[in-house]
Amino acid sequence: MLATGQGRPGLEEGAYIRVFLLLRQPVGELGGDLTLLWSHGVASADPTLGWDEVVEGTVTVLPLDVEHRHVLADESVGILAGVLRSAFALAAERHEPA
Repeated sequence: MLATGQGRPGLEEGAYIRVFLLLRQPVGELGGDLTLLWSHGVASADPTLGWDEVVEGTVTVLPLDVEHRHVLADESVGILAGVLRSAFALAAERHEPA
């Protein structure tokens, strides 16, 4: 699973994850690993943004050297593509047969 996260104005840190949990899945019911893209401007003391409480597997945080609001801007798409390539390569390495 791949996720990007950003706190919503007016919500305390982690509140959006708790809302997700209440509406979607019980804690720990999302199997597998999760890769979180961490962009500039994400204000949180928790680098996993609370996803470590939701995901049964490993939460990998990859830095994205772009402000959150500009992630899909034309000048940022190349940076995003590079980080996504890294995320896919890490996922492929984790799931290679032994």
